[in-house]
Amino acid sequence: MPSTTNRIPIVILLGVTVFVGLLSRHIPSILGKYPGDVLYATMVYWIARLIAPASLRLRAAAVTIAICFVIEFLKLWHEPHLDAFRQTTAGKLILGSGFHTLNLVCYVMGAGVGLLIDRLNAKKGT
Repeated sequence: MPSTTNRIPIVILLGVTVFVGLLSRHIPSILGKYPGDVLYATMVYWIARLIAPASLRLRAAAVTIAICFVIEFLKLWHEPHLDAFRQTTAGKLILGSGFHTLNLVCYVMGAGVGLLIDRLNAKKGT
């Protein structure tokens, strides 16, 4: 297992991604909410890398896509407790509010962004 010092760049990248992602929701954009959706998946990628830092980067990207797709399709499932949670700030940030097919594209892009930055960071470190 890699040492904790190997996780520091991932923690920093996670923090930056979360900050920029939250900021993107408050700045008008011609791209709408999609930059935030890309950053959401990038955030999930960093979390996957923190949980299993020794696993392959490509595996982390695949897990990211799977998690994001499950969350997106979960938006089609409506139960009172789930809908109530979606009305909270945490629920909106974690689960979102409505299913959008384009979000699936954003999630693949976000996993790719994380993978690319991760690989570039690894090459820089060698």
